[in-house]
Amino acid sequence: MESFCTGLVEQAGVLLLPASIYRSELTETPADRFRVGIGRHDPAPALEALDGWLRARR
Repeated sequence: MESFCTGLVEQAGVLLLPASIYRSELTETPADRFRVGIGRHDPAPALEALDGWLRARR
């Protein structure tokens, strides 16, 4: 998942955080997940960039 997130930010400028960032001593953290945060006033450009990046990899 780390390589997926790294490729996305490097190639499309969209930041996703892999679940490994949120490791916990209390519970197991799945390695095949990521978190999406939409904290912008206008998230449409980032979502469009993500969509285009994913479609190009089909």
